[in-house]
Amino acid sequence: MLVFFDVLHVDGEDLLGHSYESRRSRLENMVTIIPGLSILARRVPIDPSLDESASTLQRVFAQHIADFEGQPSLFSLGFALIHFKRAWS
Repeated sequence: MLVFFDVLHVDGEDLLGHSYESRRSRLENMVTIIPGLSILARRVPIDPSLDESASTLQRVFAQHIADFEGQPSLFSLGFALIHFKRAWS
């Protein structure tokens, strides 16, 4: 399962300076969902000011992994964590 969650560069255009909402909208318009092969990642708002934000993030990742257990997958956990950290640092 290929899970798309962000787009950072398209056709020579750097999108890092764009908001996540803008990049997500662009991603949704670019990706063709193929059942059993590719999906868009679920969006789960996490308030970083709350003490439980890290445990909420861990729970969301664990649930997502469990939902697709046993299926071939490509999951970019490292990048997602970097994106989470940068968004609120």
